[in-house]
Amino acid sequence: MNKTLKKIKLSGKEYPYRCSNSVLAEIQEEYGTLAEFERQLSGRKPLLDKDGEQRTNEDGLKLYTKTEPSLKAVNYALPLMIEEGLQYEADKKRKEVPDVDPKFIIDEIDMNPFELAELLLEEFYGALAIKKETPSQKKTTKKMQS
Repeated sequence: MNKTLKKIKLSGKEYPYRCSNSVLAEIQEEYGTLAEFERQLSGRKPLLDKDGEQRTNEDGLKLYTKTEPSLKAVNYALPLMIEEGLQYEADKKRKEVPDVDPKFIIDEIDMNPFELAELLLEEFYGALAIKKETPSQKKTTKKMQS
């Protein structure tokens, strides 16, 4: 998970944002899978043949076409990530979490939706990145392989 806080400026005000495991869980609950959310946020749509079946390449991999990002996905993820960023920041500073209404956050968006989707995707991908194994993880892995 991302430990550092990134900032996003909306209508002249800076907000911290962060994609944590709890944000991923809420996204998964809403979209069914993290892959479906990623597909919508990135604007990938299945490439269909004339019969409406998804096309694949010669290796059997599904083919997609790039379209615009889903604004529903943007509007869902942004308030979650800002709320998580505010929570993380408040915990670090031992302060109360400021109350920010998700609708207010959405109303404050003054960025190009493509750029905003890219920022959210970058944070989302960072939360999914495989981290370096710690010594305790290596021991557990070795025991499991025995």
